[in-house]
Order: sequence, then structure tokens, then C-alpha cells
Amino acid sequence: PDWAFNFGEHVLDMQFVEMPNGAPIVVLGERSLICLSDTGTLRFVKLLNFGPLGLVSYANDTAKTLMTLILSRSHGLYVFQEYTLKWALRFSHESIVGLARADFHGVRGGLVTLTEDGNLVCSYLGTDPEIHVENSGVDLPH
Repeated sequence: PDWAFNFGEHVLDMQFVEMPNGAPIVVLGERSLICLSDTGTLRFVKLLNFGPLGLVSYANDTAKTLMTLILSRSHGLYVFQEYTLKWALRFSHESIVGLARADFHGVRGGLVTLTEDGNLVCSYLGTDPEIHVENSGVDLPH
């Protein structure tokens, strides 16, 4: 290998994120969020005080920073900008087993969760999205 890294714990999930300044590797461990550069250099480690289940990482278009959403075993969602916790929430639906980001009809930043019994729930994080665009064909409830 060109490089190797010992995480020191079991890895639960891992993603690569295309960004203007490289492609960081975001790794979710049993107790930590780890970010490496594409050359194997450690960018940061964030110790977590909750049991993580999965992650979704993406490049923030406006701030040009790494964003990471971490789903917890206790039905929580934690939003990190780089290694700083920016927002946290608890889902009202239980048994979430999957998480993804999606864009629906031009509305960016939708959140799709999958429950254990097969229900898909689409949500939007933040203030009211701009969904009432003329001729969009989309009318989502607030």
C-alpha cells in the first residue's frame, strides 16, 4: 500500500467526499469520527459521547467545508461541520436503519430515513425550503 492507518477501533462506516481541496476520507468508528486526507494524513478526530450507527458526509457548497450527519442508536441525528457539532435532533419515528441525503425537484438537502419495518420518511433540515416555485409541480407540506 502507499499508506496505512490504524484506527484503533472497529470501523462502522466510511465515505469519500469530493471537495475542491481534495477528497477526504471520513470514517465512523465505534466511539469516534475520523477524517483523513486522500494521502493518509490525519485531519481530525472527534470523540463521540453516543453510540453511532451510520453516517452521511458531503461538501457544504456555501462554506466549502466538510459536513457529516451521524445517525445514533438512540434515534438521534448529529450534524457536524468538520469536527464541530452544529445541530442535533431526535427523530419521532423509531428503529431507523438507513440514512441518505437527497434533492427533490430542486429542493436541496432533503433527508431520507428508512425504518426497520420498511417505511421511508423524507424530511428537510432547516427553515422552510423554497418549494413554492412557479410551475415546479411540487407542493410539500410545511
